[in-house]
Amino acid sequence: MDALHTAAFIIGIAIGAFLGRRWALARNRNPVAWGFAGAVLPVSVVVLLFLKPLPAPAEDDVAEEAEA
Repeated sequence: MDALHTAAFIIGIAIGAFLGRRWALARNRNPVAWGFAGAVLPVSVVVLLFLKPLPAPAEDDVAEEAEA
């Protein structure tokens, strides 16, 4: 990540926290919890974006048929 990506990431966290707090106050909800949830959302999206898919489990039936 270069400086531009880091800055965009931090700004995204700040905007998410601000919007979560604002929406919570408008609906009489807990602003701390919604602000935290809004701040965690960009982090979780980036983590999920860079995760590699899990390998498919090997099926025993297919392996046995291939040997025969």
